[in-house]
Amino acid sequence: MRVRPFLAPQLLVPVAILTALAIVGRVVFAPLANFKPVTAIVIICGLVYGRRAGLACGAVSTLVSNCFFGQGPWTLLQLVLWAAIGWLAGLLAPRRRLAVIIFGVVASLAFGFISDSFFVFAFLRPQSLALVWAGYAAGVIPNLIHAASTLVFLALLWLPWSTKLRRIRRKYAML
Repeated sequence: MRVRPFLAPQLLVPVAILTALAIVGRVVFAPLANFKPVTAIVIICGLVYGRRAGLACGAVSTLVSNCFFGQGPWTLLQLVLWAAIGWLAGLLAPRRRLAVIIFGVVASLAFGFISDSFFVFAFLRPQSLALVWAGYAAGVIPNLIHAASTLVFLALLWLPWSTKLRRIRRKYAML
């Protein structure tokens, strides 16, 4: 029985480069809370190179960049969420700029809501309705900043990067 690799060998270098850019972007933009290009780069990777590449980019960029920011109980959640965003981006058929940006904003807001839910139900004790509302309210501004950063980075990067990455994909017969 032949075992199929998770990623085609010719995809390793472009996915590794996009992952490194996501990691460096997260570290460089650290002073600006929640304004990071990670979600946009993971989406671009998934759209251009497919579901598995987007999943790998999201998971590895989370794991490695959290070496700079600190690992904790949130790491697995972030890993799963960014991997899911990359995987879902690979499923997107429409690749028009507006559709990509809308997907990025919705994915960023969903990422924030799920992260806030984890925080509220895992760390806030004793549970009360007021505390739950306060926990979610505390995440509104950071989630909007994350969505805005994804919008900005996708608006700036999607067309030029996707054109070049597709050219590389065609040139080296990837996928």
